[in-house]
Amino acid sequence: MTNIINTGKKKKLLIILYAHKINDYFLKQYEIDELSKDCEIEIHSFCNIIFKNYSISHKENLINKKFILEFQTISEWRDYIKEKKFNCKKKDVKILILNRLLLNNFLSYLIIFYVKKLEIPILEIARGEFPLFKNLKISKKKIFLNWYKTAFLQFNVFFSKLYILLISLIINKILKYFTNIRPDYLLVYGSKNLKIFKTNNVNIIKSHSFDYSRTIKLKIKKKTRKNFLVYLAFPSKYDSSSDAKFYNGVSHWTKNYFQDLSRFLKFLKKKYNLDIVIALHYKQSKFTRLPYLKKYKHYRNKTLELIKNSKLVITLQSTAMIQAMAFSKPIIMLKHQIYEKFYPSVLYLVQIICKIARIKIVDLNRDLNEQFHLKFKYKKKNYQKYLYSYCTHQNLRSVRNYQIISNLFSKLK
Repeated sequence: MTNIINTGKKKKLLIILYAHKINDYFLKQYEIDELSKDCEIEIHSFCNIIFKNYSISHKENLINKKFILEFQTISEWRDYIKEKKFNCKKKDVKILILNRLLLNNFLSYLIIFYVKKLEIPILEIARGEFPLFKNLKISKKKIFLNWYKTAFLQFNVFFSKLYILLISLIINKILKYFTNIRPDYLLVYGSKNLKIFKTNNVNIIKSHSFDYSRTIKLKIKKKTRKNFLVYLAFPSKYDSSSDAKFYNGVSHWTKNYFQDLSRFLKFLKKKYNLDIVIALHYKQSKFTRLPYLKKYKHYRNKTLELIKNSKLVITLQSTAMIQAMAFSKPIIMLKHQIYEKFYPSVLYLVQIICKIARIKIVDLNRDLNEQFHLKFKYKKKNYQKYLYSYCTHQNLRSVRNYQIISNLFSKLK
């Protein structure tokens, strides 16, 4: 297990493999601007090859830069990466692949297989901001029933999800035994995840979750405290074919949710004299205001700053709650019948998170009355317990993910 901190500048090329088109959030999430100061960056997008029917909802959010390369066929990419490897070796440039392709389709498998054949080192990220079911004391039967209930209620996408699951099983349970597609390095965040992903065949690199890493820079800056609460929105509708069909099928449930949320925010504004701001999800159009919440100010790409300067953070379920804990903000996690009916497994996970971090859960269908009292208090040690278990490591302190990735080149041969 390695904890990488410092190294000198060297010739470096980082290639990121990604299945979809690139938007501005992707560049911020993976700290591309910071990485590009020390490494040459290339992002290889396979949006025209893998999941062709998938597209990011709003075209104005997409990025078109010289270092983002889109390929039309696997053979085109294969010829390119082979030549790139040859040129890098000739010029003594170290090359590293950051793989963000999911092994749930055969095309992704072929891409990774070819990278391994070229002997280019691969770095992957072991996702774990939220507790994996392996971390929880819950039977496999209950996990399956939760998944089945969720999938069956989304009957219009059940078969597509089942197909992806079967392909994933074939690749990860069968093909892995006959071909070496394991990464050479694995970024792991949180002590709980270290126990799961610890293996003799992969070099484990301690890191932060990328949501947590982005908070480190802002922690240094002076806070501007204001008297407002921020609601962290989830995308009301995706543009991928399967999810679009699902949301169309439950539009009456989302309508009820926003109506109930509007009443709750109005109640908080009146009782606690708080201004309300909405932090739009990165997949949400910057021109879109949420239904029944249009009178409040909406912001896009300002989530971190809004959380940092807020008095209270409210969400139904968002990875940005990690940032709220990192900034030591009081958090309210919302519960609604939309999750009880359509996302029982997600609701179960949310309840586990709240139990570990001691976050207050408010049921929008039951808890709202005049006796409702909100305490703007939290225990930092409860947040730290969660963050150190699933999002970061105590000994990394102020080092950010882009530094960890850049410094990894010193270990390459």
